[in-house]
Amino acid sequence: MARQIYSLKDATIKLKDGTTPTAKEVEILMDDGSISITESRNIEYKMNRGVLGADTAVREGDDVPMEISITGRMDGYKGESALLLTPSEFIKNNHADISLVSTGDECAPFACDIFIDFAHPDGCTPGYNAELIELPEFRWEQCVVDIKAGTIQISGKCKAKTPTVTRPA
Repeated sequence: MARQIYSLKDATIKLKDGTTPTAKEVEILMDDGSISITESRNIEYKMNRGVLGADTAVREGDDVPMEISITGRMDGYKGESALLLTPSEFIKNNHADISLVSTGDECAPFACDIFIDFAHPDGCTPGYNAELIELPEFRWEQCVVDIKAGTIQISGKCKAKTPTVTRPA
């Protein structure tokens, strides 16, 4: 199991749905916090008469979805003028007047894509390593957003084994 923990200090989190051609999104401006990405895999051992030895066959088992946990303090959030959803309403697809489109299969539970941008706020700090992490088809399992306190705690799984990380040249 590989676990990666990133600081969300001054990061921007974008939640996007599957609307085409332009996805609906909510942007969360983070003050502080962390994201934990846990990647796992199953390894199967086929032993000879229950003995682990040279003739033991080893193979990779079933795929395991990566687990995501985001915890932190928000500076604020914003969306399109017609899309006044809180991060919690967006992730849960829980709003009577706005219809979101899942990034996953039509009959599966609602999923959204999460993009985390670690670009420095001033855009030109020397030596700062910017990167963009994409977490596809995220489905929440636990979601606590306190708008008044400005805190966010979200955990769930993605329909992927690993995140996509992009670093500008």
